[in-house]
Amino acid sequence: MHIFVTATDTEVGKTYISALLARHFSDANKRTVALKPISCGDRHDAEILAAAAQSGRSLDEINPVHFALPAAPYRAGRVDFPELVDHLQRVATDFEAVVVEGVGGWLVPLTREQTVEDLARAMGYPVLLVVGNRLGAINQTFLTLAQIERSGLPLAGVVLNNFQASSPEVGNREMLQDFLGDRFWGEIFFGATALPPEIVERLTAPTP
Repeated sequence: MHIFVTATDTEVGKTYISALLARHFSDANKRTVALKPISCGDRHDAEILAAAAQSGRSLDEINPVHFALPAAPYRAGRVDFPELVDHLQRVATDFEAVVVEGVGGWLVPLTREQTVEDLARAMGYPVLLVVGNRLGAINQTFLTLAQIERSGLPLAGVVLNNFQASSPEVGNREMLQDFLGDRFWGEIFFGATALPPEIVERLTAPTP
């Protein structure tokens, strides 16, 4: 399975969920790679993904674009978009399972012309939306989903992530289940070291 991981905002657990996905595929004996196309600041996220997938690829292959400035890529440095896409596609051809983690949210600018959405469209993978469990999450979820739908890409699902040790009890899970139905894959609790059964079931379900 190939999947593109995005989120409603930055710092809500994209890397954490991407690593859990990569580890799940790798443990299932699938040749797996987890890619962090662009990093801004340190490369810790890419290192986490490399350890989870055990792909044997170098950090520079997993994370081909790295800027020292912790800011949106458009401000942090120059992204050669065609070259980036070509690199990712070449690496992906060697693997059965590919997890690509976006940077920031869905419309974060990578260049003057391209955003994370354009990168996802270039890869063409189903999109998994990570929602941070906090106040305001429902509005951010619906706004992001509307943009994903406009992109024409298939939505893999929506995952609610408890990215803090103490997440607010604001009924986000119930609302997501109510409004999204089967598009809501489930919830991941703080500190989990593996995907919960409800999400594993979605990953292993046959494609209709």
